[in-house]
Amino acid sequence: MHAQGPPTWYDHTCWHHWGRVVGLMLSYGLEIFIFAYVIHTVQVANFVNSVYSLCPHVS
Repeated sequence: MHAQGPPTWYDHTCWHHWGRVVGLMLSYGLEIFIFAYVIHTVQVANFVNSVYSLCPHVS
């Protein structure tokens, strides 16, 4: 057993999770997503920004 920090992929796990969510949206709800985006652009933008803020990223 080695006493070391998190593995190198640690910071990418959140993006990987959301990538799978986006994949499901593209597979099952693309039309609904586009409709919601057109009708509720501001709400969708706020949601995307909130998700982005939850994931580690380079500013």
